[in-house]
Order: sequence, then C-alpha cells, then structure tokens
Amino acid sequence: MFKRKNILEFFLNQQKKLTELQLNDCALSDKKKLTDNYFLRNQIKVNFEQKLEQINKKNKSQTSIIPHYILDHDFCNLFHLKQEQQENIQKEEIYCLFTSPLHDEWIETISIKYEDSMILRSGFFTQEYEIYDSILNGFDGMFIYSQGLDKYQIQYLTETAREYRFTIIFIIHNKNELNTILDTDAPYFAVSGFKANNFDIDLSLFIQLANHIPKTANLMAWAPKLDDNKKLLLGNFGYKVVFEVC
Repeated sequence: MFKRKNILEFFLNQQKKLTELQLNDCALSDKKKLTDNYFLRNQIKVNFEQKLEQINKKNKSQTSIIPHYILDHDFCNLFHLKQEQQENIQKEEIYCLFTSPLHDEWIETISIKYEDSMILRSGFFTQEYEIYDSILNGFDGMFIYSQGLDKYQIQYLTETAREYRFTIIFIIHNKNELNTILDTDAPYFAVSGFKANNFDIDLSLFIQLANHIPKTANLMAWAPKLDDNKKLLLGNFGYKVVFEVC
C-alpha cells in the first residue's frame, strides 16, 4: 500500500545525514569534551525563564510575540558594530535563527551580540550531537522536534542541555507527542501550527492541544505570521508566547 510522505520526516532525516557527516569529523565523545571545556570558559548567562518574565512585564498584551525568526545570511547584520545600528536593536529580545549549516560570516559576528540577548537555534534537529554543536557555536538554546523521539530520548536530551544551562524547546504536533513530553520533566515545549505531513497551516492544532496542557506549563505556539485577531485568540486559550516562524 502506498505510504503518504511526511515532509517533516524528510527534513529531519536530511538533518540526521548532515549530522552523521559531522560525526565522521568529530566523534560524539570528542564533541562533548569540547563542549565541557567551552562551558568552563563561556558559561551561558541568559535564562529563558527570566527572559520571558522580562518580555511579559514590558508587553501590554497577554501574549508575547517573538518575531525575530531570520535566516543565517541575514543574521550577521543584526549585531553590526556600527553604533547607529546598535541603538535600534532591542537589547533584551529573544532571537530565533534558522541555520543549517551555519554561515562562516555569522559565526564571526555571534561574539559581539548583546550579553542579555538570547539566541535560539532553529532547524530540523533531534540529536544530542546537535546540542553540543549549538553550544560551541554560541547559542543559548535551540528547538528540537519531538517527532520520532520516545520519553527516554526526550528526558536524556533535557538532562544533557540542563548540564550546560542550555535551553531546549521541544516542538510538538499532536496529542501523542504532548503526552510523551509530559512523561518527562522537559520544561519547555511549543505547539506547532503546521501539519507535519505537508507543512500546511492548521491553527486548530493550537486549540485542540491547549485543553490537554497543564495550567502550570508555559503555553507556547510555533506559528505562522498571525493577524491581531488570531493572536488574541491564542491569548484567550492561554498561550503566553508565540514564535512567528514565517
């Protein structure tokens, strides 16, 4: 019987192949040692929970929109050394950067970002190696897709990131993935508004899953660009943070 293709699964597998190539150059154990040494010299100072509190205090609406989702070749301009450009940048923002693979030009500029700015790496990531790689490249956190991961894998990735004070936000698409996350102590997850099989936008996913998420959780959405009415709707359903990803 013909099996319907899952586009998300395709991209996740492509990223796994890229990571396998990296493993050929640097084994997982060696990457971890590099990360341990890096962490001793460059401890992550920004805390995602504190950043959310800062944003919520400044935000007049009940839902915080994080729109800074940008491609790596545009990112280098964000923290340009020129003072007149720096004055226009919000110093306490969270930025989401889609990058796979990294551009060398961007790697050179991450070192001059504001210390209180938080950079979250986005891509089609699912593996421990990618956590180490992200830390070594100066990220403060990253998004990981929960598709295909069991609760033991999610717990292990959570504990790995916690060891380095690194933030992980798991992206979920359905109730099964939500239940798997809730069987762990993963602190952050975001409900996707995109269907996994074709990336079509389906805002009903936010509403369906919101009713099954504990009130104590930080309800977050991984969403397309929304108009004000849809942002208000998500706020009414308890979403505190919306990552606008396109």
